[in-house]
Amino acid sequence: MFARGAGAGVAVLLSLVPHLVRAEEDIRIPPPVSGRSAGGTTPLLPADLLARLGLLEARLENIRTYMGRSKSLPPLIRLEEAEPREVYAQAIIFHGRVQQLGFEQMRSAREELPRIDRPPGAADIMEVLNATLYRVLQLERHFGIQKPVIEEAQPSSTTPTEVFNVVLEAGQLAHELLDEKTTSSRVYSVILFGLQLARVLHAERAPRFLPEPAPFIPAKTPGDVYQVLLEAFEATRTLNEQLDHPGPKLVVREYQRDVVPDDVLELAGILLSQQVRLHLDLLGRFPDLPFVDFTRKLPSHSFQRASELKAILESLARAKLVKKRKR
Repeated sequence: MFARGAGAGVAVLLSLVPHLVRAEEDIRIPPPVSGRSAGGTTPLLPADLLARLGLLEARLENIRTYMGRSKSLPPLIRLEEAEPREVYAQAIIFHGRVQQLGFEQMRSAREELPRIDRPPGAADIMEVLNATLYRVLQLERHFGIQKPVIEEAQPSSTTPTEVFNVVLEAGQLAHELLDEKTTSSRVYSVILFGLQLARVLHAERAPRFLPEPAPFIPAKTPGDVYQVLLEAFEATRTLNEQLDHPGPKLVVREYQRDVVPDDVLELAGILLSQQVRLHLDLLGRFPDLPFVDFTRKLPSHSFQRASELKAILESLARAKLVKKRKR
């Protein structure tokens, strides 16, 4: 499931070079413990990603102990039947949190990842994880942490679903270390991204006007936004089922704690990965990067946009669309 074609670029280097030195520092990114690589005769497997995540979690746990931070709470959701696109989207969120941690503790510049215009594979995900590991190793050096950690090989039967759910857990751990947690404004920007993708899809493929914009309703909470996004996710499942590709299933745990903006961000990331697939199936191309509003927003603003997103996705589902081209 994780095969990748030509153009591996940096990801190939990360996997093939025994020790990669970046920015003229002696911080080294080790090759996968399995010996597999992105461009060799034995390509990367989900097992390699899970092993790298284990290394990342162990090193982040060292940093958490050093900083005296609380243990992270479990994610509110789990995913079943995940695919590389969902893993990649969540790995991007994880990477962003570790980049923020690097800025807060070391004032390091943010390392931007190259944008890909193809379905992501194991090498793309490993590239994101290695970029994340590089920043974590910098943080360990900054704090003077020298506790050794060994990457442990994982069974070759490891699935993308297992990888995805560990990425969620690692992301929660990284978030707990931040001074500046995920804000409602950040959540709004991601939801607006998804809304603009949905508007483009509706304008090109649905033979009707867009649904009326949702009104602004004050006093909404992150939990209210979360519930609307869950309903929007179900609309994408309906669309994908019509296109003979049901996609992943969400398992929502009992709400044993209040929903926070970080939980909403994780769910919005999953929803975005599904919308990208819809663009590929229905328009035959990856979506362009839309304008995103980064001004200060409240949960009520996110609720308004999430409600509009849900209405558009449901309108698309009623249109019973068909693929524009075979994948």
